[in-house]
Amino acid sequence: IGSKCCTSSRIAVTIGTSAASRICLRYPIQPNAPTPAGDEDEGDSPPQLLQAPKGLFMYRINRHHILIGGALTDGGSVFEWATKFLNLTTKEAIGRCMEDVEAIARSERQKGSNHAGRLTMIPFLSGERSTGYRTGASGAVVGLTRQTTAAQFVKSCLDGVTLRIQAIVQLILQSRADEDRPTVLVSGKALESNAYWRQSLADALGLQVVMDSDTNEGTSRGVARLVAMSLSSAQNDEAMSLSEEPIHADVTCMPNVSTYFDTCAIEQEGLLDALTPLYNSM
Repeated sequence: IGSKCCTSSRIAVTIGTSAASRICLRYPIQPNAPTPAGDEDEGDSPPQLLQAPKGLFMYRINRHHILIGGALTDGGSVFEWATKFLNLTTKEAIGRCMEDVEAIARSERQKGSNHAGRLTMIPFLSGERSTGYRTGASGAVVGLTRQTTAAQFVKSCLDGVTLRIQAIVQLILQSRADEDRPTVLVSGKALESNAYWRQSLADALGLQVVMDSDTNEGTSRGVARLVAMSLSSAQNDEAMSLSEEPIHADVTCMPNVSTYFDTCAIEQEGLLDALTPLYNSM
């Protein structure tokens, strides 16, 4: 709500210390009106309950709207951990590393999925929430060699989080009745200064990604909007999704048509499947 995502045409993605992706859908509370005995028609059936796709959470915002989404315990914290692990202690060092990350990304996408040196990373440094909720899950990196560079390692960490957000958003899309492609509004300190991460999200999701500076304090802004609506009138609850707040796009990323992240997602899911028995034994 604070991210200006109150309709099904917008999906909110936030990467701070943690990460989350959510959508607001119109789903009014159905009055409990049982059919009088003897008045049932043969074709009558109870109203179908809406269920969140497996791996996501769902809760009610107000009488007319619900929220569906998923969360990662580790988002920007993965990038912070990686830079400390590699002793990248200055902004200059991190900046040079990110320049190398972008160069590697261009090379990998030109050479295809079999490009030597690409790593697969599971970013569960603090365990897993969405989408698998695997007990005992932890982080992992596969593909390390003596030739692995700091930039390759950092890139794998960023891409690892991106791919888990992709998995969440793909489930969110299943909950939408609309056929049009939604816009993704992103926020969070981890994305504000990381152009590579923003563009990677657009490419992985296949959706337009927009950053709006008005939503920097999304949580506080959302609470304020909900309180204001509840204090004014009950009708405002219903009107919340009838019109969209205008977007003031500070940064817009259009997706590049590529199967690169689809291939990476298959590899990450394969690694997760291979690690699951190990997680279960811990």
